[in-house]
Amino acid sequence: MSYELLSALPAGILFALVTTITPGPNNTMLLASGVNFGFRRTLPHIFGISAGVVVLMVSVGFGLGEVFQRVPQLYTLLEAASVGYLLYLAWKIGTSGEVRVRQGERRPMRFHEALLFQWINPKAWMMVLTAATTIHM
Repeated sequence: MSYELLSALPAGILFALVTTITPGPNNTMLLASGVNFGFRRTLPHIFGISAGVVVLMVSVGFGLGEVFQRVPQLYTLLEAASVGYLLYLAWKIGTSGEVRVRQGERRPMRFHEALLFQWINPKAWMMVLTAATTIHM
């Protein structure tokens, strides 16, 4: 490993810690899942989030960031879609009534669902794009 990479490691670890423990969609969903289904049944959700962020980071590292740099309208579209989705979720939560669940319908998020959720998670995109642009400097 190069000296530059090693000297940036503490800052990278602190960045990962801060962005992981601060509130966001993943933390909120994991809290709800843990309370409703317990730690063991929430594990696929936890692992799906981790895998999803890794896939997102690798995708950005292998050129998705370059695509956004060359066509900034795509990034703006992604931002708008993320904000729109969050507003939609807020509206659904704010106007929701009593939750009625049919027998057998209640379940924690599956691994692949949590993995795919990262592609529309604005906080995950912020983390990944910030880290990727910092690494490439």
